[in-house]
Amino acid sequence: MELECEARGARLIVRVTGDLDLSSAAAFRSRVDGWLAESRSRDLLLNLRHVSFIDSVGLGAILGRLRGLQRTGGQLAIVEPEGPVRAILRIGGIDKVATLFPSERAAVAAWEANERGA
Repeated sequence: MELECEARGARLIVRVTGDLDLSSAAAFRSRVDGWLAESRSRDLLLNLRHVSFIDSVGLGAILGRLRGLQRTGGQLAIVEPEGPVRAILRIGGIDKVATLFPSERAAVAAWEANERGA
């Protein structure tokens, strides 16, 4: 698994490549939590476009980040999950507690519109 981070104001964008599973979940948790703390970002946008596989441990890692964000009034957006990854997210109920977006641009635009009260 590879992670790329971009801080944009109160938002952290993390692009994930590869598998998010038992073997990579601890590194995912550690790095994302570190970036969130360092950047003092309120919201997290996870781009899963290049994630080829996710298991229950990976799903738990995402949900754990969501719980942390909710404690501080933040939000989680998940961007571009493909095929089987999208199916696992839905089976795991993440689409009920986080919003899935077709692109990073769409997620940021929705958040900005919400902030403006539109």
